[in-house]
Amino acid sequence: MDKKTFVVIVTRGHMLDKECLAAAMKTSAPYIGMIGSRSKVPSAYKFLNKKGLHPEKDKRVYAPIGLNTGGKSPGAIAVSVLAEILAVHHGRDGKHMRL
Repeated sequence: MDKKTFVVIVTRGHMLDKECLAAAMKTSAPYIGMIGSRSKVPSAYKFLNKKGLHPEKDKRVYAPIGLNTGGKSPGAIAVSVLAEILAVHHGRDGKHMRL
């Protein structure tokens, strides 16, 4: 993984997500997104803190993944994730362009 790699972690297993996040944080990927609930993400961070990693301080880590569009379907979540990746890729904040 290099500076052109955007990492998306969307597995079903909690332990696997933590391990994937730990591995991704050791790369130069500019974006590391992990799907997760409001309870799963802090649990993963706590696990990684015990291993000396601090995802909450790493500005490349986005968890829960995606922009807050309110969508709940898999398709809506996928679009919000891609929108977030595009915003990061282009150095933008993903806010509305309304005048």
